[in-house]
Amino acid sequence: MFFLDARVVPPVDVLDKLLAADKDMISITAQTIQAFEGEPRLVPVAMRKASGGYKPHFGTGLEQVDVTTCACTLIKREVMEKVGKRAFQHTMIDEWGTTGYSEDFYFCERVKKAGFEIWNDYSQLASHFKDTDMKTVNDLMGIAYKEGSHA
Repeated sequence: MFFLDARVVPPVDVLDKLLAADKDMISITAQTIQAFEGEPRLVPVAMRKASGGYKPHFGTGLEQVDVTTCACTLIKREVMEKVGKRAFQHTMIDEWGTTGYSEDFYFCERVKKAGFEIWNDYSQLASHFKDTDMKTVNDLMGIAYKEGSHA
């Protein structure tokens, strides 16, 4: 099964490369903005489990991860068959339904529990269109400028 989110534009040869990798489940890198230590950072939505939850993993080439987005992902039929129905659900862990994991996290946890591996190809970067706060973009530009001036 090939997933491609409506707001994602992959490289033109993405499917050829994902098929050639021959992995149970494999995605390409899609990025998002998250705040770390009060400052926004551009991070891959490919993560490894760490103390306190999942943390973005900054990898290179093909690397195994614990969770990835399904923004641009290829999943073998046997994985889908073993995971079964209702494979994608939001998981809310507080009484108001405001804290929890997305359907991608839920699915990846089920994939791992079923005994399959999850991979991300860091050599392929998707265009990932997200709505964002322009102040956040301004803050990111300030960080990049600051980091560039120290190089």
